[in-house]
Amino acid sequence: MSNDVAILLDLDNAVIGAAEAHLTFDINLVLDYIKKLTNGRLVFRRSYGDWRQHQNMPKVLAAAGFELQTTVNQMSKNLADMQMVVDAMETLIEGHDFDTYVLVTGDRDFMPLVQALRKRGKVVIGIGVKHTSSKSLMNLCDKYVFYEDLIAGMQLQDDQVEDLLKTALEELLKENETVPASALKQTMQTLSNGTFNQSRFGKMSFTKFLEKYTHLVTTYREDTTVYVQLPKAAKPEEPPIEFLPSQPMSEAEVTKLIREALEKTLNSHDRVRASVLKEEMRNLSQGRFDEAQQGARSFGMWLKRYPNVVELQQKGTTLYVARPSAVQQKMELHKEYQRALKQHGLRTVPAKLRLVILREIVDSLQAEPAQAWRQIVESIHDKHADKPDLGISKSLINDVLRVAERADVLNVDSGSRAFSTTATVSLKIAGSKVFQDAVMRCDAAYLDAIQELGLPIDLQEAAIALYEAATYERYLKIALSHYGRQQPGNPGSQPA
Repeated sequence: MSNDVAILLDLDNAVIGAAEAHLTFDINLVLDYIKKLTNGRLVFRRSYGDWRQHQNMPKVLAAAGFELQTTVNQMSKNLADMQMVVDAMETLIEGHDFDTYVLVTGDRDFMPLVQALRKRGKVVIGIGVKHTSSKSLMNLCDKYVFYEDLIAGMQLQDDQVEDLLKTALEELLKENETVPASALKQTMQTLSNGTFNQSRFGKMSFTKFLEKYTHLVTTYREDTTVYVQLPKAAKPEEPPIEFLPSQPMSEAEVTKLIREALEKTLNSHDRVRASVLKEEMRNLSQGRFDEAQQGARSFGMWLKRYPNVVELQQKGTTLYVARPSAVQQKMELHKEYQRALKQHGLRTVPAKLRLVILREIVDSLQAEPAQAWRQIVESIHDKHADKPDLGISKSLINDVLRVAERADVLNVDSGSRAFSTTATVSLKIAGSKVFQDAVMRCDAAYLDAIQELGLPIDLQEAAIALYEAATYERYLKIALSHYGRQQPGNPGSQPA
């Protein structure tokens, strides 16, 4: 007699949880485990989540046979959870004879669903990441498995790791003498389908892990970035900055470089081939510019990141560049702000939710001065779990915490790691109007980040980006003048 299996995947909980644990979520690893465990047929496969946060996952899940239940509105987290419960119960009502239900989640909100399934004689298996898995949910399931244990079961042998490192180096260093160590790590994880993780080899960091393979690769540090290269291309002791073509350019330098190269190449022409612009950018930067080091596979794809700086025109197989019209620049600038901020870890949370979450953070830390990052996230999420129309997800709470840290509203003691859910968080500001102070500091932090990226400040467009209304322009000018590191009158800024 066959054992028919239904799998329901809580995408936000699984993928975000894996990312926070510095793991790559591999759905095929989960499916292989379930097939071996149940010796059954995986008949029903559905996933639930907000694809805006996991844009590469729909294709992967569709290839794995999943039906995608998209929830992409302001109450996506709660809506996804409710849809997952409704679909599971509908399988019972409609008479589908599934013997086993696999819930890929660690969220305790699914405890009633587990109880309902088990009352009807179903076997329930749970799978989740350790730090996001509720003990209560784990105890209810017939069997609960940590995703980390699935990966550990596929641990690579030493010779396999060395071969993987060689392959990744060959792929990355074909055209460049040096690459960021983070790119090497990502390539190794991709080539190994997510099974590689240096922490399983007894090392505290990827840089420490690489020290075991000095015969294959050497490392050096520039500011906060670690680079890798082949041993024969060892870095000189103290080379002058002008002879470091491998050093990635900052966003401000890149934006300025595009504008200068565009002016020189266009001259009196309306447009010019993209290849001509690229060559001019390399000449002006004395070889420092390389789109590959900016994380792009092609120059054309990379230019798409700067719609307010350059306009792309495709004719046949030839890509041309031109100056964007003033109207286009104006229309795209607030979107460019949001895109650039998100790319640099400061996603613009909708104002209504941002203010509610920030108020909760301030109130919570005034009541209890020192708390773990994850404790704050969990308590705020649980408090608003019964308000699905508000749509406060854990992801959004994390985003607001990061902005507040950047704005010096919070002290985050995370030791030597850049980000940890166990970090201790405390308020860095005091006074009679802490919340108002926090709001203005966070908004000024957004504006400072825009200027640091080399983008011009248009406070009307910034108001639309942060508050969806140009009427907040005057308020942002005040916030920037009081708390901004750069004042509106600086070059590249436009006073309101």
